[in-house]
Amino acid sequence: MQLYTHTFKAMASPCTLKFYCNDIVAAQKIFLAVEEKTRLFEKRYSRYLPFSIVSKINNANGEAIKVDEETAKLLNFATVAWKISGGLFDITSGAFRTVWDFKNGTVPTSKQIKNVLALVGWEKVKWDGETLQMPAGMQIDFGGIVKEYATDAARTLAESMGVEHGLVELGGDISVIGPHLDGSPWKIALQHPDHKDIDVVVEIGRGCVASSGDYERYFEQDGKRYCHIINPLNGQCAQGVAGVSVIAPHCVMAGTITTTALLKGPQFALDYLAETGLHHQLYLRDYTGEAVLAS
Repeated sequence: MQLYTHTFKAMASPCTLKFYCNDIVAAQKIFLAVEEKTRLFEKRYSRYLPFSIVSKINNANGEAIKVDEETAKLLNFATVAWKISGGLFDITSGAFRTVWDFKNGTVPTSKQIKNVLALVGWEKVKWDGETLQMPAGMQIDFGGIVKEYATDAARTLAESMGVEHGLVELGGDISVIGPHLDGSPWKIALQHPDHKDIDVVVEIGRGCVASSGDYERYFEQDGKRYCHIINPLNGQCAQGVAGVSVIAPHCVMAGTITTTALLKGPQFALDYLAETGLHHQLYLRDYTGEAVLAS
């Protein structure tokens, strides 16, 4: 048995699979199955594809939409995440992209934000576990969940096909199936939010890592940084937390916690992460704007 590696691009991100298999033929069979399943998630849940489930929901114009079992699982998880985050993790934040323009670096006016806030809020959605109904104009965005969910699903599929040692990485979200053959853990490098250098190396034999920060998609204006993670309660960009990495049993759990920590802000992120009891890495921005390791 030896280590085989496969790379591909999906969900606008580089993806890497590392599995220990008996031979290249067995490895290729698993690689292709995992890649196909990952691409299926992209096809089903991308808001940019006109025939995706998300586009169907967002274009329903107030009509109720019955969803499939897998989409129901995602919506149920989103409901739980919304509740336990106090409304900070909200998949109805998708409407903010109509006023926040990160490509051209445009800050919306207060009136524009106020108008969009009327179309944001999971409490405005009717969801009974099978059928979803949103007011016309509302939009959902699985961007904060689906890549992490797909990472968990890829690991489950690889395990079902016999992989016991290896890892899945989809766009920086990592799920470790099991340690190397000699029992040693995988060394996962965590980058500094600003310098992109390897700042910390964590060792994982089994588990998941997800990271998020204000460095992924942002612009600066008048000395202020505006990142793509928007607070659904006030329509403003997350401020003060430069980056968060969390290790958890499931990637979708780790990803939800990182996003929530960013939205909690520097005053509350540290306590929030401590309360989860999970290993984490937190960077805050100091008064000069530099990212500083806080915990």
